[in-house]
Parts: sequence; C-alpha cells; structure tokens
Amino acid sequence: MRTGQDPELDFALYNWILEQQKKGTPISNKSLQDEARLISKSFNKNGVFQASEGWLEKFKRRFGIKLRVATGIDNIRNEKVKEYENPDKIPKVGIVLLRVGDRGL
Repeated sequence: MRTGQDPELDFALYNWILEQQKKGTPISNKSLQDEARLISKSFNKNGVFQASEGWLEKFKRRFGIKLRVATGIDNIRNEKVKEYENPDKIPKVGIVLLRVGDRGL
C-alpha cells in the first residue's frame, strides 16, 4: 500500500476510520479532515497541516475509500447503499465510509 508524505498520520487516521466503522458512526469528508488535523497536532509536527480537499482525495485513493450515502435507518452497514453524484442534494440518514470492494451490502 502506498503512503503519503506522513505514513504515521495516514495509518493513525485509517485506524480511526476503522474504529468509527465498528461503532457504526457516520463519517463525512469534514470529519475526516478534522480528525486528520487533530492527529497531526497530537504528533507535534512542525508547521500547520491543512488537510486540504486535495490531500483528502489522495488519502482516500491510497486506502481505497469511498464515501457513500446510506439509504436505511436500521443497522446501516447491512442496508443497501447507493452512490450519488451530489449527496448534498438528497435526504441523509448518514454517511457511511466503505472500502472499495466491500461486498457485504
């Protein structure tokens, strides 16, 4: 697996994602960026880490992650999931983070 310029940050964020999935907590791009900034700050890295949109897209590509909109209320991991071009324009139950190739739908 390829890593970015800061593999420690990448793997810490990926582990956070896995923890959130286990809890069934919806994850959004904003929550990923916020958590990445917190993790970076906790590592006391020099400089300010922006967690830009570009960085986030590259991170998701490196780890094979896509955000999808869940279409169910109960146990959203087992509900059918649809991918939308613009998820901001549809009513949301929550955002679920799925790894590419996850066939448990």
